[in-house]
Amino acid sequence: MFSLPNRKYEFVLNAEHYYILALVLIGIPLLLLFAWRNRMSFMKRRLILLAIAFLSFGMIGSYYIAQLPGYTYEDAVRLVEREAAAAGRSVEVIVPKTGSDRALTQGEQPWLQLVIGKYAIHVREGGTGQVYLFDPESGTYELFTKQREGWPLDLDEGA
Repeated sequence: MFSLPNRKYEFVLNAEHYYILALVLIGIPLLLLFAWRNRMSFMKRRLILLAIAFLSFGMIGSYYIAQLPGYTYEDAVRLVEREAAAAGRSVEVIVPKTGSDRALTQGEQPWLQLVIGKYAIHVREGGTGQVYLFDPESGTYELFTKQREGWPLDLDEGA
């Protein structure tokens, strides 16, 4: 459930913590129901657990979807192209073949923070390759000036 939008957002989403939270929210009541197994009928325990599972996944899923960033990778590429054209610059976007070249994630993953990285938009501008880091939440981007092996991509690389 939480992995479905991740491809659209080029793996800058942190879904693992949401799986853990869902398991905890279902696991604790399951343990309580197991401890009270002699006090309730099997059907009543089953209905309670089913209701807790639906409520847990519904609440966590709604929170997760509400936290999705405002820009997908495709949106980011279009915005960079549109703003370059408006500024009178000619840019050609190079779409990397691998997902690891499309995003730059931070090392530490804070608990329940959904967006953990930025999109890497590789462009050919004036005959040279450049990389822009695009923030999927705010819609801002900046030129990537640090050194990273393989960045910017060779001019022949891409889809």
